[in-house]
Amino acid sequence: MKNYDPQLRSRLAATNDRLDEVVLNVRFRDWNDYLVEDTKRRVSRLELNPCGDRYQHSPDRELFALCQEHAAGYNQPLTADNVLVLVHPFYLSLTHIVHLDESNQEEYKGYLDRLLNFLDAKPDRSKLGIVIFDSVHHYASASSLLVESGAVDLALLTEYDSGYLINNSDLSYFEDKSFFFAGGYNDQCLSSAIENVLAIDFQKTEGFSEIWAVRDLVLNSPLRFSELIPQSVRGVRESRNIDLDGLIKKLNL
Repeated sequence: MKNYDPQLRSRLAATNDRLDEVVLNVRFRDWNDYLVEDTKRRVSRLELNPCGDRYQHSPDRELFALCQEHAAGYNQPLTADNVLVLVHPFYLSLTHIVHLDESNQEEYKGYLDRLLNFLDAKPDRSKLGIVIFDSVHHYASASSLLVESGAVDLALLTEYDSGYLINNSDLSYFEDKSFFFAGGYNDQCLSSAIENVLAIDFQKTEGFSEIWAVRDLVLNSPLRFSELIPQSVRGVRESRNIDLDGLIKKLNL
């Protein structure tokens, strides 16, 4: 059984036509075998990343440089006051799909449908900017396609299994923004990404930047929870947990 979701290929309009490969973006096709091995390592949970959490060593160092160069070629400025931050949005799809069972398959499908249908609808970017925080392995495999298609404005690279950004200077993109967090996993990488952004401590005219969570676009880890969609998101006040419909209404998208 594959460690990744084969349906993601059609949902993201893969440019690599080799149906048996995890890398969906043909630009990173040469890295497929290496990224398959990374997927196996994450699934087994028996080994740490030998290249370091911040991609200090080869071959991750070279892959990081390629991903950084690729993102820089597509990244767009954030003009909206509000930003949707998608943290490792395809982690489950690319790594932990084997851990789903009949009880949570529909939850996973609902999450993926909501996320990709929302992006396909092209929400008004003058009202909401969209940013991906992703590791180099999952960026090369899949989320780079969202950057190429313009479905997101900005892609920023995180540590190996953490929501912390590699370059804290990237936080300068977010001055005077309000944030709506989504992705995964709750109480893991998503929480560290929220913590990372909270450290900006930029002040808006009316007070500190707001931190929200879009609860039904957030995933719990299937290794730790029986229910994938959380009741609340760690690091975000209960009153600022909303669903996707709430986000659409709040910003009049």
